[in-house]
Amino acid sequence: MKNYEQMIKDAEWLLKDKTKETATLKQTMGEENQKLKELRAKDKELEEARDVVHTELAVIVQSNKSNSDKVKLIDEEIGQLTRDIAEMEREKTVFELMAKQQDFWGALEVRMRQKIDELNAGLAGLSDEKDPKTIIEDLKSFAKRKPFSQQRVDINNAQAIYDKAIRTICELSIAGKKILPHHKEARLNVLDRFLNLDHIARYWN
Repeated sequence: MKNYEQMIKDAEWLLKDKTKETATLKQTMGEENQKLKELRAKDKELEEARDVVHTELAVIVQSNKSNSDKVKLIDEEIGQLTRDIAEMEREKTVFELMAKQQDFWGALEVRMRQKIDELNAGLAGLSDEKDPKTIIEDLKSFAKRKPFSQQRVDINNAQAIYDKAIRTICELSIAGKKILPHHKEARLNVLDRFLNLDHIARYWN
């Protein structure tokens, strides 16, 4: 025969134990749910903060790249400006030194006088001697009166080549390089070739 009284007591004890256990678990769950709620709220805040950080990061990365490109461009401009300034300073020095040299017309007068003296050496009593200074003024005047003549073209060419020869000498001097005889002779050769042109020679010879 079953002992229902004992079975009831056992069941009631088990019920009480389970009730206590479930109450404890429910309390724990309640605490955990509250914690989850707090953690989810915090996670949401962190996620929003991460979005803000990512946005700021993207902006800063883009700005940094843009600034890097600008720096590179400016550095290139600085390099070019530095080279330009150095070149302009060199050109200034060259032109200042060239300005100290005898110009084309002055050198031509001296060279013409030397040629006349050389050709007339040992000759006396000649009536056809010409003054180089006067001849130079005639050539200048002729060039102004007839800007498109062959004489004017030859004068311009001779001046340009003479100036180039003077510039070469000045550049060598500024660079600290040796100026050889043929560098100096170049300007004299220009003057001689010009003076020996038929339509120029008749002015002085």
